[in-house]
Amino acid sequence: MDRVCRVVAVMVAGLVATAAAVWGETTELVTYYPTSASTGDSHVKSLTVGTDYQNESPGDGVALISKQLGIGTVNPAAPAPNGQAGNLDVNDLWLRAGNAGAGRWLSQTPQIVSAALAADTTYTAPTEKTLVQVTITTRGGPLLIQGKAFLTAPGVVSNCQIRIRRGGLTGQIVDAWHWWTNASAGAGMTGVVMATESPAAGTYTYLLTGDTDTGPWGVKKTHTKLIVTEP
Repeated sequence: MDRVCRVVAVMVAGLVATAAAVWGETTELVTYYPTSASTGDSHVKSLTVGTDYQNESPGDGVALISKQLGIGTVNPAAPAPNGQAGNLDVNDLWLRAGNAGAGRWLSQTPQIVSAALAADTTYTAPTEKTLVQVTITTRGGPLLIQGKAFLTAPGVVSNCQIRIRRGGLTGQIVDAWHWWTNASAGAGMTGVVMATESPAAGTYTYLLTGDTDTGPWGVKKTHTKLIVTEP
């Protein structure tokens, strides 16, 4: 019996020694995976992308991307005009704070195009002339067109006119303003025109034109301008 006990003790000691040897050679590998709420869904507390940020520890809900981010594209545009990294290539952006908090797509941000008369000009005949013009590409919807011009007429009673036309000198008159003046040489008068319309999406050219019923007549660059606004 005593011999049996000694044999059992030797066997137990051997097993312990073997286990210790095996444990000493075991390498533990720990792999972290995003937690899954359900099949196909994943969640991470924070995220870093790029070797530049591999040692960063962003806060809860923060993602750090060192270079470019493309959404809906496999080839994000780069570099930016200033040559810096940290750029976003996306089709559009919804601005929750836009439109007084109602939200607005960035592509629908209001745009304003304008043109001003470059130099004083004189015409010899009482013919309608284009003073300035602008071209705008709209998404469709309301436009506000505003124009003003400083016209000069000879020292006689003259019927001076400025108009807003769409498409050209023979195009649709959007608005017109007329006035009579008995201006002396070098004098003149500023007229203002303003109109709204809602064309379909497309590209349109608006003209600010002027003329008098006698010649010669002129227009001064001071206060002569055309502005088209898409709100």
